[in-house]
Amino acid sequence: MMRTDEILWRLRDLPCADLDTIAAGTALILAPHPDDESLGCGGLIAAASVRGRPPVVVVLTDGNEPEDAVAGGAPVLLRTRHEAETRTATELLGLPRERLHFLGLPKARLPQSGPGFDQVVEQLVALARRHEVDTVCTTWQHDPHADHAAAYWIGAAVARRIGGKLRSYPVWIWTQHTRQDLAVEDIAGWRLDITADLSRKRRAIAAHASQCTAPAEPDGCRLSAEVMQVFDRSFEVFLLTE
Repeated sequence: MMRTDEILWRLRDLPCADLDTIAAGTALILAPHPDDESLGCGGLIAAASVRGRPPVVVVLTDGNEPEDAVAGGAPVLLRTRHEAETRTATELLGLPRERLHFLGLPKARLPQSGPGFDQVVEQLVALARRHEVDTVCTTWQHDPHADHAAAYWIGAAVARRIGGKLRSYPVWIWTQHTRQDLAVEDIAGWRLDITADLSRKRRAIAAHASQCTAPAEPDGCRLSAEVMQVFDRSFEVFLLTE
């Protein structure tokens, strides 16, 4: 067990490494929701794209709340807006359009096991093999959101199937200011210096306008000005978890 304040301290104190150490070759980046790709991996996407080996980015869910399913045409409109914002954000990071994919699964229902889980893994394995992916970057299993934990297990399964490396990136743990114990045994990994690409990352995050202006969600995962400031730093973290 490790307290959140110690986790945050250790994340900030990880050694720096270059892009080749963290994700040599082609990376597959899994984003549970539209915006996670920019918040957690925007600098890596930009750095890899500039170097001529853009990653493959997959947004797993449509970003809609479960209650939106009963709101008539609202879910379709929201999904269309979320996808448009994500396309703009990733283009600002230098990612070619054909490297961005949407699975469109419902938010808060990302599977962690069972037939639905297996189907998602099969889709991603096929995509990873088509692009000769050798590194899978997915959200950290201890992030305080069920979809982020599910995305981790999906990414871990894909990495095993393709014989690739697994990296996880924390997102919402950065916003946890209360002291609480998490089932974390150790923190190992690196910080990636994204100073050269920070302005691109800022613009990409801002491109998710519906996430910045929507009412606060019950879990607090809203891109308020205060939350966005948390991600306005010159490094990103990528963890070794398996």
